[in-house]
Amino acid sequence: METTLFIRERQGVRLTQEGLELLRYCQAKNGLEVEFLSRLKSKSPKTLMGRIRLGGFSSILHSLLVPSLAQLLKEQVGIRLYCLAREVYELPNLLQRGEVDYIALDYKWEREGIVSLLLGHEQNVLVERKGYRGPEVYIDHDEKDEMTAKYFRQQKKKWSGERHFLDDIHGLVEGVRNGLGRALLPRHLIEEDSDFKIIDPGTTLQIPVYLHFYEQPYYSRLHEAALGALRSVKF
Repeated sequence: METTLFIRERQGVRLTQEGLELLRYCQAKNGLEVEFLSRLKSKSPKTLMGRIRLGGFSSILHSLLVPSLAQLLKEQVGIRLYCLAREVYELPNLLQRGEVDYIALDYKWEREGIVSLLLGHEQNVLVERKGYRGPEVYIDHDEKDEMTAKYFRQQKKKWSGERHFLDDIHGLVEGVRNGLGRALLPRHLIEEDSDFKIIDPGTTLQIPVYLHFYEQPYYSRLHEAALGALRSVKF
């Protein structure tokens, strides 16, 4: 092929840009081949087979995106779902390395060859455990997590206090439930839970949710079905 596809480094093997492009081509070709062969073998032309590999941040992946795919997966038993929950800043690399087919980010990723679709907005509210009398402590994912800071910047307020870091949204929910402090949590996760109190119900931080995937000259029926299901997500 007269081109370099991978580079050996001390940390391991790394694909070049040309290698990544070839990988995506092979994955797309394999998906179309699986679809074609399944149509030959199946008695129904509507049968779908293949895999949906989806990456997203923890507050929306399992609670919103997976439910939006549930009906499709029940109707099409030949589809397999693979999900990876990661921090937002880790997700673009998953797509670039070909580890997933779709990623959901809280911003529009402007990059050549990438399709970006707005799915909706996640409503985040500041929450504490009912009866909380502890110090001013806020819980975030990690030191790079800017959600609490964005909430207060939106209100043009300064904030102070200590921070706990509990890794993902489930850690934040349980941290608040156990009285470790306050946290900015998606309304859809906690509004029906009697353990929580929304500090200011009228103030929310709206976070956009964009679905991203690589642009292709031809899309499989599985892709069209998955895209239709994901675009029906209810926030």
